[in-house]
Amino acid sequence: MNYRTLGLTGLRVSEVGLGCEQIMEQDSQASVEVLNAAIKAGVNYFDLFSPHPSMRDAFGIAMEGRREKFILQAHLWAAIFSILLAVALLMAASELSQALEQGPYTMQLVPEEFSTSKEAYSIDGVAEDMFDGLVMETVPNPNYLSGEKREIVQLFYDINPAGQTTQLARLSEQDILYPLRIILLDAGLSAVFALGGIWIFRRKDIK
Repeated sequence: MNYRTLGLTGLRVSEVGLGCEQIMEQDSQASVEVLNAAIKAGVNYFDLFSPHPSMRDAFGIAMEGRREKFILQAHLWAAIFSILLAVALLMAASELSQALEQGPYTMQLVPEEFSTSKEAYSIDGVAEDMFDGLVMETVPNPNYLSGEKREIVQLFYDINPAGQTTQLARLSEQDILYPLRIILLDAGLSAVFALGGIWIFRRKDIK
């Protein structure tokens, strides 16, 4: 078996590793036999993808007294990162949606004598002891997004997977061009990340 250094860790790992999904449903004894055969063949790099208890038990039995022969990799951080990312995208989509749904005008209570709006609505008769002398007045909404700022927020909402799902669920027959916009945005993002990954992780001379 040939061995290589694993990145910057200094660990020497076998060129051939053992993925463990195939032993996930086997009993502990059969799994231990597979692991023993791998160790005998010079394999020392094992992938603990499956959380199945019997597989973990098998590794515990197989490693007893020779833990140094096993280099294990697991997907713990990938799973945690995926969950956190999904939650963050959902929260971001919610905030973006609320910002975009703000109208250009809002209503506020003002004393009747200070009202300057022609569209002021009296609320007499509704808890008069609390609102006596007040009117509801239409005023510009300071939180309304317009112009370039609105376009930028809409773009982020469109490229957010949670935002895409929300908007597609609300889609009407008049918005037939929106799915095309989503497809083009996703294709563009995929191209950018793919080309960026190719450039960053391009093959290098490692002699």
